[in-house]
Amino acid sequence: MNKFIKENWFKITLLVILILTIGGTFYWNQYLPREIKRNCFIEAKNSKEQAVSADNNATMNGLAITRSDYEKIFKNDYETCLKRNGF
Repeated sequence: MNKFIKENWFKITLLVILILTIGGTFYWNQYLPREIKRNCFIEAKNSKEQAVSADNNATMNGLAITRSDYEKIFKNDYETCLKRNGF
């Protein structure tokens, strides 16, 4: 085994670099953006739910927020989060 490594150290090094490059590329272009979008979706959903609970209190005072208003809140918060994270 030691002889094999001494004879093929250059090929082994290139193989390790290739594997690390492919892994890094996958992380940067696939996994990381998916996680950012998922976290932004959760953040926007929580913001929308807070608006709904605040609206339940406001409805008692005679104010009402429509469904399209909730969708605007969600969309705005989602896009803001994406911009904050580099999209």
